[in-house]
Amino acid sequence: MKKIIKKLGLLLMSVILLFITVTLLFYHLPLKRPEIKPDTGDVLIANIHVVDVEHERIRLNQNVVISAGKIEKISASSEPGDYSRHRLIDGRGKYLMPGLWDMHTHSLKISPYIHHPLFIRYGVTSVRDMSGCLDQNDTYWACPEDRKKWTQLSEAGEAVSPTYHHQSSYQTNGGNEVPDGFAEYFRLNTRSDAAQLVGFYVGQGVDFIKTYTELSADQFKWLA
Repeated sequence: MKKIIKKLGLLLMSVILLFITVTLLFYHLPLKRPEIKPDTGDVLIANIHVVDVEHERIRLNQNVVISAGKIEKISASSEPGDYSRHRLIDGRGKYLMPGLWDMHTHSLKISPYIHHPLFIRYGVTSVRDMSGCLDQNDTYWACPEDRKKWTQLSEAGEAVSPTYHHQSSYQTNGGNEVPDGFAEYFRLNTRSDAAQLVGFYVGQGVDFIKTYTELSADQFKWLA
């Protein structure tokens, strides 16, 4: 019986060591960024149904002219021959709509390799990220500087990423959310702490403080 238990123990240890080795291997391997395929030419999307969200209607059989990466014209009267130098896309039976927004996301340092291609693949072109950093350079969570950089690279055609609108602080919940080793003012024990906390996030370029339900009335007033 002891031999069986010993063998099972050795087997379990071997599996654990193998798992740790594989995890470390994948952690240190360079991740491949999504391929960037910029479209430098002009485009005419012909006979496509446009979802007009401003007027809450479907505009049938429209011709959409895109020049230098910008929508130049949407009209039912523009004929493909008017734009002979544009690449023609047949939009018959399809729909064109504005990009979707995800209003509550949490980005990580590895988001450019995992989340960003998926956002774009499913039509999410803008996001509001609701996570932040208690340090200027967190090793796991993406910080405001990271998200601003991703947006700039995307707008320059150098990366695949949604646009990040507004920057959030790390969650502020009265102190229980703060790991050991971080500045005491994050726990909001005094009005002075609130001033230091806000000052820290102003330095990060944060647009709003993410507040949680366990803040006391006084802590909330200090932050406000």
